[in-house]
Amino acid sequence: MLARVTTPTMSSYFTNLHEQNDVNILCNKNVEGLSLKGNINQLHCDDDTVYEADIIIVGVGVRVNTELAKMANIEIDNGLKVNEFGATATKNIYAIGDCSNHFNPHYGRFIRLESVQNAVDQAKCVAQAICGQPVPYNTIPWFWSDQFDIKLQMVGLSEGFTDVVVRKEHTDKFSLWYFNGSQLLAVDAVNNAKDYVVATKTIKNGLVVDKTTLGDHSTAVQFL
Repeated sequence: MLARVTTPTMSSYFTNLHEQNDVNILCNKNVEGLSLKGNINQLHCDDDTVYEADIIIVGVGVRVNTELAKMANIEIDNGLKVNEFGATATKNIYAIGDCSNHFNPHYGRFIRLESVQNAVDQAKCVAQAICGQPVPYNTIPWFWSDQFDIKLQMVGLSEGFTDVVVRKEHTDKFSLWYFNGSQLLAVDAVNNAKDYVVATKTIKNGLVVDKTTLGDHSTAVQFL
């Protein structure tokens, strides 16, 4: 669960949260078909299991629509490839949002993000470039999700982390801090807006956190 956007520790937490609220999470199920038995919907899986349902919601994800871009000979690489100003290599053509694989100066690599924040911030960046006032798009990615009475706030990208520090106040108030060596890559905060704010400033300003004291929630985050 949430495997695309977070780590096994957080996935396990949210799986347990749903199960505690009478929601069954069944992973690695391959759906072969749907049928009706009287007025009951039936969902058939390839392991011969059948599930009855009043409502079936199909969420299959998306693929980046690149057909028009290919017709315009725009470079395609996990979406429309754009520089730090949102511009493609084709003159006067820009791309923003989920379809754009943009160069992020903070991470020093190309990133494609699927979030409202990314689309809005990229739009501002491209508008400035079009108006002749280019400013690099260097925003730290952030995301959020409300599930039951739990708020998950995420900042940064944990991809490539080597170790993680848990900063826990109680079962439903904690944060996971992901590091690559001494560099803080990302933080997942559960019902902990304070840690989320501190983490955002830390990543944005490239500060180095003292990991030896970080796990003690009663102590403010220390820096080296």
